[in-house]
Amino acid sequence: MAEERKKIYYGWIVTVSIWLVYFLTASPPAYGISVITTRKVTQYGWSENLVSSVTSCRAFAFAVTSFFGGFLIRRFGVKKCMVAGNLVSVACLLCIFFLDLSETAYAMMFLGIGIGYGMSIVGSIAVVNGWFSRRKSLPMSVMLTAGAAGGVLMPLISETLCQKSIRLCWGVFIGFFVLSILIVLFAVRNRPEDIGEVPDGRAWIAAHPVSGREKDGEAAGRTPKPAFASVREVLRSRFFYLIALIMLINRMLYICFTSYIILYSVQSGIDSATAAAILSAFSVASFVSRILCGSADRLPLSKYFCFLLLLTVKIGGFLLLVFSHSVAGYMTASLIIGFVSGFSTPLFPLIVSSVFGDILFSRLYGIYNSLASLGSTVTPLIIAAFRAGGCSFETVFLVFSSLAAAVVLLTFLLRPANAEWALLQRTAGNCLHS
Repeated sequence: MAEERKKIYYGWIVTVSIWLVYFLTASPPAYGISVITTRKVTQYGWSENLVSSVTSCRAFAFAVTSFFGGFLIRRFGVKKCMVAGNLVSVACLLCIFFLDLSETAYAMMFLGIGIGYGMSIVGSIAVVNGWFSRRKSLPMSVMLTAGAAGGVLMPLISETLCQKSIRLCWGVFIGFFVLSILIVLFAVRNRPEDIGEVPDGRAWIAAHPVSGREKDGEAAGRTPKPAFASVREVLRSRFFYLIALIMLINRMLYICFTSYIILYSVQSGIDSATAAAILSAFSVASFVSRILCGSADRLPLSKYFCFLLLLTVKIGGFLLLVFSHSVAGYMTASLIIGFVSGFSTPLFPLIVSSVFGDILFSRLYGIYNSLASLGSTVTPLIIAAFRAGGCSFETVFLVFSSLAAAVVLLTFLLRPANAEWALLQRTAGNCLHS
């Protein structure tokens, strides 16, 4: 029995493996490619619209993959879906590596890259969610630090490689995706039942029995249960659409910053290395806050209102970005926006899981990601239209900040009725006090 207790729960091995997969497959599309694309615009004379085209194609593929990904994962399992998605990305990266593509063909390749990107993110969160139940926030936040770590390292790695050769950078990205496929094949299991385990691990459950208070609650029928039994019931809930709206504007702000901060900084007279460091500062703050979100279960504030508060702080970061015309100001804004973005990243799947239940998680998370990715698709097109009309990046940032402020106010005023809100809070308590 002592040996069994000392044995490492395989869910943590899965978490570490998924951390590597997330880092290798999400970081290049999210952070590294912006460095390459900016170099093509500033040094090789490609159109500035290339940034918008690449971002929109990747976001559109991500949205479609996220929408269907949850259903595919439920049907075929995480391993098959993640491997298939990453194989599509490898094929597109090989085309970019070997072929001399036009701007249009180059942008179209990111439809395939976005498929692997989307399947990796949805699959990573779904598999960790399946391996943990009562202690979910810590492994979820640990796993999602991979994206922040990639944000810290990938711009610097990409900039260093691009100084030698852009083709070399693409070759390294291909190696990342191939390595991630091998990790998924040999280290990841779809669910604990596949190896005779249970969520959280038998040893941990034995060491943390249900408290007497919880047993009394179960006997009295007061145990919090998922408030929704099907996706149709969820779609009839006002809470679903409020969260969707918040996630949409949150993703729009994220794309607005991460896809254009390097170009904005360079056009403001900052050298490319310092611009990459500004984006890395965003990721450092994001990394720290994702770790802190591991204690989200102890938040005295509702996760819904916490999300609204985070959005408000992010708006302040964008205003600082607009009105401070210095490296220090840009760096401070990057840290603020990065901290908020990092904390909200693991907070969102925790909300979905705790309110709507684990059974619906993969499908709902995929749907939410698709809706949020509409913001990722539309944002570059909006920015391109503003830029084509002669607007500065400062104007663009002010427009998106104003839109976010309107969303925060609207979602606060249209929050669920007291009875519905009480039910959701009781359901959330299943996660809050675990």
